[in-house]
Amino acid sequence: MKHVIYGGCLLILSALFLVMITTVAKSFIRGREVSDALSNALYATAMKMDAKANDEPASKEEWIATFLNSIASETDDNSNLYIEINAVDEKKGLMTVTAREEYTYSNGKTGVKEARRTVIIDRNRDELMTTYKLSFVAKIPKAEGWKNQTMVEYSLCEGTEFMLFDFPEIEGYILERVCYENGDDVIVESGSASGNDAMGAYVIDSSCERKKIDGDIVIYGIYKTK
Repeated sequence: MKHVIYGGCLLILSALFLVMITTVAKSFIRGREVSDALSNALYATAMKMDAKANDEPASKEEWIATFLNSIASETDDNSNLYIEINAVDEKKGLMTVTAREEYTYSNGKTGVKEARRTVIIDRNRDELMTTYKLSFVAKIPKAEGWKNQTMVEYSLCEGTEFMLFDFPEIEGYILERVCYENGDDVIVESGSASGNDAMGAYVIDSSCERKKIDGDIVIYGIYKTK
């Protein structure tokens, strides 16, 4: 009888583990899909508008119509994708768009992934510049669970080096560590980024070179109660 109970418990735990792995994988894949689709559509739009500018500058309406056609070709018909045009400046060759996709996990819950991109045509350099979002989020323990509070967000051009944000003191809490979204510790030029002593230093990568923006980055300041 004990073996039957143990076997049943093991089967349930295995099923729960499988659901958890599937949920995490689906969240990651959806996030990359939204991010890549938005970046590709904006790049294609800017290329077309830049080529058109040699004959006659495109209007704001043409920018939007071209982008919508481009994003439609990057996604499938079953996507629940919501698009918000944040800014279009046809004279400067700039466009900022936010894309949000809603999807359903295997457990029936609804997930949401969002990406925001800006593309700029630098006609003096004759190339396109893509920007990514750098977010610093305070993760604060509460009775009902963790509370995420976005402290500051930056839009940085691809390839930009960046410094660590100075996470503030929060009454009743102390900053324990600073990490990426995947849990890896953030390392800066002066050493580990645990505590406020390393704030304002350049973030470095695994090869000890200054880290450069090549996609959206979220850095968490993990707090604990005093």
